[in-house]
Amino acid sequence: MTTLVLFDEGAPAECSWALRIALAAGQPVMLVGSEEAAGEEDLPEGVERGRLEGKDPIRAVLELAHREDCGLLVFVQQRRGDDRAAERRRRLMRDAPCVFIALFGAEQPEEAEQLEEERQEERGDAHAQEEGQVEGGVLVAVASGPHARTALRVGLDLVRAGVEPVDALYIEPPVGWEAERIGRRILDRHVRHALGDERDRIGRAVVVAEHRAPAVAELARKRGTELVLLGAAKRSAIGLRFGRTVGQRVLRQCTTATVGLCRAPLPLGSRFGRRVEAILQRTVPQLHREERLGLVERVQSSSSWNFDFVALMSLATLIAALGLVQNSSAVIIGAMLVAPLMTPILGLGLALVQGNDHLARRALRTVVLGVVTAFLIGLVTGLVHTAFAGATPEMSARGWPDLTDLAIAFVAGLAAAYASSRPGLVAALPGVAIAAALVPPIATSGLALAVGEYSLAGGAALLFLVNAVAIVLAGAVSLWAVGLRHLSTGSKLARRVGWSSLLLLLALGMLLAF
Repeated sequence: MTTLVLFDEGAPAECSWALRIALAAGQPVMLVGSEEAAGEEDLPEGVERGRLEGKDPIRAVLELAHREDCGLLVFVQQRRGDDRAAERRRRLMRDAPCVFIALFGAEQPEEAEQLEEERQEERGDAHAQEEGQVEGGVLVAVASGPHARTALRVGLDLVRAGVEPVDALYIEPPVGWEAERIGRRILDRHVRHALGDERDRIGRAVVVAEHRAPAVAELARKRGTELVLLGAAKRSAIGLRFGRTVGQRVLRQCTTATVGLCRAPLPLGSRFGRRVEAILQRTVPQLHREERLGLVERVQSSSSWNFDFVALMSLATLIAALGLVQNSSAVIIGAMLVAPLMTPILGLGLALVQGNDHLARRALRTVVLGVVTAFLIGLVTGLVHTAFAGATPEMSARGWPDLTDLAIAFVAGLAAAYASSRPGLVAALPGVAIAAALVPPIATSGLALAVGEYSLAGGAALLFLVNAVAIVLAGAVSLWAVGLRHLSTGSKLARRVGWSSLLLLLALGMLLAF
């Protein structure tokens, strides 16, 4: 196994803790991404310089991590990075299969030295020597979860490499006069769980405080701590929503120490998923940033409930209803081409992929209101059409779905989403609209209800539901494949729509199968 150390653009090349953590892991170390970090003659024993191939350094280092069976990836980054830096950090955290540490060097080392000298002068030299064992060193902020346990194991590796002192720190809220004792019991449990028989090799520190981040930063300043390690709380902890986490608050307040944020290795299932995603990204052409923005803009603007949508939906349903009454397949096909319902349904798929709460609400509202409008128009048409007395063959053909209909809808959703993402393939959308057949089943349901054909009305409504759910999920899969990803951890509404659609599709598939 190999340890990789990657210096990001603008990262402090003098961040010595990167190599110290890497060497402490006990594996061969490969340094990539910074020519200034160390010259060939300055590299310590066990460290070699690697080269990244390709224009995308993050993809290159991920491929290198898989190829070299990487056990640890240390990513050194500047503290005040831009959005592009946050995106690089997020990609590494999401996709790196091994233990991942984002390391941010001390921002003001001169100020830290001056502060330490002033503190020692105030206390006196003898007192400074007396407390020397708790000065400097490493603090590992402890909490529950696999990422905090990973941070403790990194601290233990540093102890084995001769770094002292390394203390586990637990922040206990002021719950009473025994708060410190309670905190020490919790800290001992966490350390025992993470380190087992070697738990006594690192020290303990408990601080009673209301807020964790200021307490960690304050203790680090008082001790003159050189390195603070924290576990990443969740996937977004060093992603786009990084600013809301304890780690980011510690990073802002503790400028005189290097701060490391640790993420546990991915589980086997997640590693397999990342491999599949990497293969897919190499196989399927990915959308560029401007293309993604254009797609989201088009789908979002076309998923609104406005006069244009109402007009086209009403006209398409009326054409479909009259075509069904006349048993004319050509007229029904024309209605499919006019209907605008495909876009908001794809909007739901896009909202699932991005975790876009605003788009999910807008698209869901438009789909529901569009279906209600189409059903009412079909019902009224059946009631007022004097020559309409019973179901026609075209209506009966839409009376009950089967597994073939579900498969057709899923494939049509894949095609619709892919064609929508490529401006050069827009000409394929009319054919997809014909294959999906969204409006005719709704019109059939309304017409059948008007003449008392309740079984036909229910079957046609079920056919539309099968088509819509399959298109939503297929659209999400297709858009994910071409490069659309989560904006954040995903909204509650988007997650609910996604799980509801998946469970509903499984239930419908079982119903149609049996």
